[in-house]
Amino acid sequence: MGCHPCCCGSLETWTKVIAILQIIKASISLLDGVIILALGGLVAAAPSLANLNATMTRGGGMISNSHFLTTLPPNNSLSHFTSGFNTSSTNHTVAKESDSAHVLHSIGAILIAVSIYTILEGLVTLILSIILYNGASNRIVGKCRVWLIVQFILMLPGILFFLAGLTFLNLDEVTNIIGGVDLVFNAYCLWIVYAFISELRGENLAHRIGLGQAYHEQKV
Repeated sequence: MGCHPCCCGSLETWTKVIAILQIIKASISLLDGVIILALGGLVAAAPSLANLNATMTRGGGMISNSHFLTTLPPNNSLSHFTSGFNTSSTNHTVAKESDSAHVLHSIGAILIAVSIYTILEGLVTLILSIILYNGASNRIVGKCRVWLIVQFILMLPGILFFLAGLTFLNLDEVTNIIGGVDLVFNAYCLWIVYAFISELRGENLAHRIGLGQAYHEQKV
């Protein structure tokens, strides 16, 4: 059977606790993903809204300026100076707005990509957690094994990122500590579920042996 990972309580109980914690984590991830998606959409749409507002403002300003200039006496030099100044100022403003719009679009795209990843991760975690809880409640090895395999696969990128943070990424100490604690906790959860699966497999084997012995005794 190996070393028992739980000092108190049964493996079935702690497997259910892990499933419930994963469901809570998945729900929080889904909520965060929706919030980040909305924020990314607003940031990405901000330049378009700003351009619309600026166009309306400039339209009103042009009407006022046109009315003001028509009241002035005709002066070719004044008109040439005003036209040149307005053209230079407009080009400079358009260039600044274009750069700002590009930055906002990039930030919005990054936020949307992060939100999609967060939502997908939350959905996968939620589905797997429900499968794990159902498997623990009904003591079904196959459902618990699905959670164990997928969680182990998802844990591998976290291990690689943690090792990279310790070597060449030069992450701060707090980030490394949080990453290490998260890996240890996930590994402990995997250990509990693996021990529970081993317990179920032992029970199934004993049940099959018992049925075999009963059948053999009945034949004899």
